[in-house]
Amino acid sequence: MNGLFKKLVVGVTSLTMAASMGTAFAQTEMSNMVFAGYDTTDPLNPNKVYNEVVGGKYTNKQVLEPIAPEWVVEGYEGVYPYAGYSRMYLEGKRQDITVYNQLSPQWETRRKDYMWEMAYPYTIYERQQTKVDNKTWQWDFGNPNFNIPDAALLNSTHREAVVLNTEWKNYGFGRYTSDGTRLTDEQIAMYSRFNVYTAVSEWDKALAGILSVDSLSDLDENNRYKVSDVDIANAIYAVDSKYITAKFNPTGNDGLSTKNAAAEYLVYGDTWRWDNDSLITENGKVTISWTAPDFEMAEPYKYYQYLIVNGVVMNGKNGKDEILRYTGGKASPKITWKFAFFQNALDEYGQIIEGVYEVVERKYVDGVPAVDAHDNPIYRIPTGEYGNTYFVVKDKTIEYWVIDAAGNKTLLNVFDKFSGRIDGTVDDGVYDANDLADAYTNGIIYYTQAY
Repeated sequence: MNGLFKKLVVGVTSLTMAASMGTAFAQTEMSNMVFAGYDTTDPLNPNKVYNEVVGGKYTNKQVLEPIAPEWVVEGYEGVYPYAGYSRMYLEGKRQDITVYNQLSPQWETRRKDYMWEMAYPYTIYERQQTKVDNKTWQWDFGNPNFNIPDAALLNSTHREAVVLNTEWKNYGFGRYTSDGTRLTDEQIAMYSRFNVYTAVSEWDKALAGILSVDSLSDLDENNRYKVSDVDIANAIYAVDSKYITAKFNPTGNDGLSTKNAAAEYLVYGDTWRWDNDSLITENGKVTISWTAPDFEMAEPYKYYQYLIVNGVVMNGKNGKDEILRYTGGKASPKITWKFAFFQNALDEYGQIIEGVYEVVERKYVDGVPAVDAHDNPIYRIPTGEYGNTYFVVKDKTIEYWVIDAAGNKTLLNVFDKFSGRIDGTVDDGVYDANDLADAYTNGIIYYTQAY
């Protein structure tokens, strides 16, 4: 069975079947077949696809007609080994199908200094280049499609890079990079690889000890903090990454670059060699400061400050730990309460009192809506204020509202006014629900008394 037929799992007729005979007019098997396109689901055995159309409608029959592809040499791939390929054409129409054709360009190749290693003695490596189209030199890399390892194109030399500068720059502190981003699993694994995981473990230890809110807020007999900024700095370990600036030759600037060991390791891992001091850690090197005092919105409005480490505010946001201390002072903000909503009043047993709605107000501190420690609004219940209900009658509905003395109001319910026929009859303007109309003859309604 043809590959496309297997995919469809339907009864499709192929050209190898006998042709059917028409009844009224002589026809061939293809008389009613309309070309739909090409089947390339099996690229080695393409077909032309036809749908049968009779009377302008599809009949549920399809036919496949095998077609021989034409392969046209198109060019070379853009990566090493720049293999030649040909493209399939069906009846002159370009298809998105290519095949290698065993052709190889005879372009010029050479070896050039490509990089210097980040481990002493900073060996220079050469990589092969190809002059693509005999116009532009391009670096060549391994190609798994041809089982070509990158090592076949990258070779070490006996020459060493000229190191211009070596320094260590801050990479992070504790569980964070220098910009306050929490370390990834890959970065933590890198810390373990270079024996600087102490920065993480000591950070966790400090959080439960010296950096706890109770420890940082503890005051001595002179109302001074017992834990100093120096104490805090000594409890935090910073991690520095090695930066090396080097070039290929004493003269000129070929290969001149500055490489960050941590950044390079996260790309190349242990496929490269590394100096043991590529990452180092030490405590007491961080800069400690504090945010300006702010106060909580819950009573008694205590002032607090967030810890700042190397410019990173530890405020509990964006994955950062929350590290704060209370100053020992309290603010005296202006407190106001504003209408928030109505709610059902409850009796002493917690049961709803029908028709009684009490006012609920929200707290504002210096004009700012107050929230609790979990960022939930702070409400005042009860307030001693109640709303009064009233109806608003409209054309098709009746609205039920509640309003308080300040004019705050809320729509409680909407009732639809009745529209349609009701049971019973009217005789001389008098409605009787028990009378039932049971007949209508010659313009007269005859009633039957209901008992």
